[in-house]
Amino acid sequence: MKKITGKLISTPVVLKDGYTAIVLIMVETQKGCQEFYKDHTITEVAKLINSDFSKVALSTIGDIVEFDAETTSSGKRIWHFKNITHNF
Repeated sequence: MKKITGKLISTPVVLKDGYTAIVLIMVETQKGCQEFYKDHTITEVAKLINSDFSKVALSTIGDIVEFDAETTSSGKRIWHFKNITHNF
């Protein structure tokens, strides 16, 4: 895993397929713009609140963020997300 720090340059996009939700973000890093995703199995709405998934989804353009990223067959997956701008 790699530690990523950068600025969001797009509004997070949330997609839903059955019981899985995926949020996509574009982050400007020192290596240029990169796309990342965070997925979450939806069993209860209450489990989304204060989760890494909700922190990604509630971030906005211009926010400085930091997270670990793992490269998977589906792309670059987000782990341990932190929004530095808003301290969540």
